[in-house]
Amino acid sequence: MVKNIENIKTIQKRFEIVGRTEELNQIIIAHGVGKNILLEGPVGVGKTKLARAISQYYRSDSVNSKFYRVDCSEELLPHNLVGYFDPPLVISKGYEEDSYKYGPLALA
Repeated sequence: MVKNIENIKTIQKRFEIVGRTEELNQIIIAHGVGKNILLEGPVGVGKTKLARAISQYYRSDSVNSKFYRVDCSEELLPHNLVGYFDPPLVISKGYEEDSYKYGPLALA
């Protein structure tokens, strides 16, 4: 727990995050046990800033710590998350791997 408090203070200082102590604590715990993290809430409360900060903080720890942002709305379709075959590329190349555009879930 003391290590978490040190990490939280480091993240808050390095990335200029005010407060969000409980969220940071839960994110650090989830990361420590290999769980995925979902941030949800109203527009403009700093979810993306918090996610980018965590991604940058852990980037040196992990081989695969890229940041993929998904904007969830009523228009979100499964192929936007997983991926899809790009119609113009399918016409010119056929159904090959080069014709497939991976979504953020497939890339993560």
